[in-house]
Amino acid sequence: MYFLVERINSFQIVMKRLLFTVLLISTFLGAHAQSTGLEGIVSEVDSSNNLSNAIISIYGTTLITESDDNGFFSFDRNVPVGDQILNISKDGYEEQFIPIDLGFGQRVKLNVALELTKKEKKRRARLVKDLKKSEKKKAKERENAIEKARKAKKKEDKRIAKEQRRALKKGNKVVVVYEPMTENPPSNESVSLTEKKVAVEEPYLINNKDEQLKRKYAQMMGVSMDDIRNIRLYEFVDEWIGTPYRMGGHGKEGIDCSAFTQKLLSGVFNYVPERTAQTMFNGGRDEEELYADVSAIRTGDLIFFNDTASEFDEITHVGVYLEHGFFVHSTSNRGSDGRNGVQISELESPTWKRKRVAWRRMKMKN
Repeated sequence: MYFLVERINSFQIVMKRLLFTVLLISTFLGAHAQSTGLEGIVSEVDSSNNLSNAIISIYGTTLITESDDNGFFSFDRNVPVGDQILNISKDGYEEQFIPIDLGFGQRVKLNVALELTKKEKKRRARLVKDLKKSEKKKAKERENAIEKARKAKKKEDKRIAKEQRRALKKGNKVVVVYEPMTENPPSNESVSLTEKKVAVEEPYLINNKDEQLKRKYAQMMGVSMDDIRNIRLYEFVDEWIGTPYRMGGHGKEGIDCSAFTQKLLSGVFNYVPERTAQTMFNGGRDEEELYADVSAIRTGDLIFFNDTASEFDEITHVGVYLEHGFFVHSTSNRGSDGRNGVQISELESPTWKRKRVAWRRMKMKN
C-alpha cells in the first residue's frame, strides 16, 4: 500500500513538470508568433514620391491591405511563416511580385518602388506638353495685352501733352482734375466748359504719392489703379524692390527670402513669423493649415517652394502673396531686368508653379 501511494505521488510530480514545460513552450511560441509581421513603403521609381492606395496582398492567402497617404502598409495579424509571395499593384503602374521568407518572431520591412506603365508615361508626357503649350499661349496673350496697354497709354500721354501745349499757347491755364466736368462746378478748382481750359479726367499728372504708387504697380501687374488696395503693403514693397539677394542677409545691402518675408509681415501686418522658410512652413500656434489649391489665396498669405514641389522635401523658398496672381519675394533667380533680389513674380509662371508646394495663412493682428 505504501509503495502504491509513493508511485502515485511520483506520477503527479512528473505530470506537473510536463504541464509546466508545455505551458512554457506555448508561451514562448505565442510571443514569437504575435511579433511576426510585415511592413513597408510603396513609392514611384521616377519621382520617388510615396504612393497611396496601392493594393498589397500575400499570394495564396486572404491577407490584403492598402497603402496610406504616406505610402505605408503593414500586416500584423495571422501572418503565415515560411516562403511567401507579396503582390503589389496600382492603376497606371507595373504589377510586382516579391518573394519573402518569414520566420517566427521576424518582422520584415520593405521598400517597394513601382514603375509607371508605358501607357501612363505617354499620358503624363502628353499632359505636360499640353500644359506647357497652354502656359506659353497665356504668357503670349498677356505680353500682347501689356504691349497693347502700353501703346494706348503712350498715345494718350501724347494727346494730353498736345492739348496742354495748345492751351498754354492760347494763354489759358491748365487745370488737372480727377472727376468728370459738369456745367455747374462745385468749386473754383473745377473747370467750366466756357473757360476753354484743359481738364484731364485720368490722373496723368499726378502729384499725390499714393496715386503714383498705385499707378506704378497697376501697370506692373496689368490691372487698374482701383485694384491696388493696400497702400501700406505697396509702400513697403516699393522701399525694398530691387534690393539684391544675399543668403543669410537681412538688410538693404542684401537680403534672403525668409528675412524679407519676416520684415514685410512685421512691418505691414504687425506679425513676426519664424526666421527660416522651413520653420515658417512647419507652422506654430498662430498659423492655419497648409493648402495646395491657390483659388482661395489672398493678400499676405505665405507661399512655399522647393525644387520637387513636395512637402516631404526641405522647403527652400518663401514669398508673400500680393493680389491678382502676383507675389513678392527675394530670390537668387534673375528677373527680366537681369538682376536678382526683391522682385514681383507671377504665381502661375512655369518656373514658380513647378516649384510651388503649398500656402499658409497667418492669423495677423491687422
